[in-house]
Parts: sequence; structure tokens; C-alpha cells
Amino acid sequence: MVRTDFDAKAVKIRLSWEVFVVSLVVLSLVNSTLVFLLQNREQRAVIFTVQVMICVLLLADAFSRLIRAPSKRCFLSRADNWLYFGGSLPIPFICVLRLIPTWIMVRRLKRMDYAALGRGARRRRAQSTLLSVILITILVLEFGSIAILGAERFANSSNIKTAEDALWWAIVTIATVGYGDRYPTTLGGRIIGVFMIVVGVAVFASLSSFLAQWFLRQRSDPESVPSASIATESVPEGATQPVRAAAAPVTWDQLRALLDEREDAHRHEVQELRSRLAACESTQKPDRG
Repeated sequence: MVRTDFDAKAVKIRLSWEVFVVSLVVLSLVNSTLVFLLQNREQRAVIFTVQVMICVLLLADAFSRLIRAPSKRCFLSRADNWLYFGGSLPIPFICVLRLIPTWIMVRRLKRMDYAALGRGARRRRAQSTLLSVILITILVLEFGSIAILGAERFANSSNIKTAEDALWWAIVTIATVGYGDRYPTTLGGRIIGVFMIVVGVAVFASLSSFLAQWFLRQRSDPESVPSASIATESVPEGATQPVRAAAAPVTWDQLRALLDEREDAHRHEVQELRSRLAACESTQKPDRG
């Protein structure tokens, strides 16, 4: 018999990244819809620019999965793993392909101790905070640029006319730098600017808090686990307590391959037990009282 222990504190880091990637996929689907709904060419250019950024992140995630895989050949031999690459291309609505391996992963990991994962999530909030800040920054950058173009395009005194102007103004405003070369001149544009300034202050405050917590944690816990860990336990014949083996760091893809291997082993074990039971029944009849 083989059983598996999960390090909820370590799995939380990878789980946060998986949620972040799924959020990017959902945003990409929204952008694919907005491209066909918006009539303004400059607003569509903003969406296309952000969409390229999302595709770069998704491609980087796909290649990182390939690099972390224990066997590159086995990773590429699975059809669902190719969906990571195909779903990262800058083609409208094709990103939905990335949701298929994620759904498969969730179904195969449903036996994990989610209560333990929840406790690990509460202990390691910094990683989730950082990824949330990045996601919020992308959302504010995109939709703030679209909104400022809609508010300023009819004003004669406006100096934000193109997608490049809008994205530059949004980045400078979120960073609270305020160069002043691009600025809103209408009431609606200034309201949008106030909102983005407030969000920018909150984003950089969260980022500073994360960096401070990260440096303090590195000093107090230099051997912190950076990825999911799994410990295998084997029960020798006749033993009553499992013997714990040393934990080895693994990734989601390695964990999925390990689950496949364990399921096959258990399936063969059950078939062998059924064959032995059938052999026993053929040699002697059970006493039915």
C-alpha cells in the first residue's frame, strides 16, 4: 500500500499561480469579446497590446511547465499538455484551450485535503497578495486606458488621442510618477485619473508590504519550500504504522504524473487480489454458517 502526504503550505504557492493563470485566461476571453464590440480603433489597439502581454505570460508559464517536468518526453507525449502552448497564442478565444488541462488537474486533485490547503493559504498570504496586485494592475491599466480614450476623444484640448498615449498615461498614473506630458482635460477623464491614482497608491503599498514580508521571512526561515512538496509513505508487510520517507519537491505536473502512476498501481493490485480471491473460491467454499 502507498499513501501520499501533501504539504499544504507549499502547495499554496503553486495553487496561487494556477488561480492567477486562470484569471489571465478569463481576462483574455473578455478581451476577445471586447475586440468585436468596441468600435473605436484606438481602444481596440489597447486591448490588442494587453492581449499580447497576457499571451507572453501564458507562454512563459507553458515553457516553465515543460522545464520543470521530470521527463520532457513524457510531458510532450500528453495531448492535454500541448493545450498549454496552443491556448497561449494571440488568437481570439483560443485561450479557452488552457482551461481543459486545468479542469483535468482539478478533477484529479479533488482527493487532496482542502482543509489543509486552506490553513496553508492563511499562513502564506504574501504570494497571493503579490499575484493579486499584478492582476489588478493589468486590469486597471487596460480598462483605465480604454475609459480615458472614451472620455477624452471628443475634447478639442485633449492630448490623449492614441492607444500609446493612453497606455503611457495609465502607467505613469498608476506608478504615481506624474510626468505631466499627458493629462486628462475633461471632467470624466479627471474622475478616471483620481480612481487610478488611488489604485496606484494601494498597489504600491501592497507591493512594499510583500517585499518587506518576503525579506523578513527569508531571514527567519531560510529553508522555506518554494514549491509543492509530497512525501511518500510505504507500509511494509505486517507493519501497523507507515514509515515516512523524506519529502521531495514536486510541481503540479509531477504530482499529476505521480497520481496517474499510483492509480495504475492500485488498479493492478485490485485485479491481483480479485484473481487470488477467485482462486480461493474455486478450491474451497466459504463457510456460510
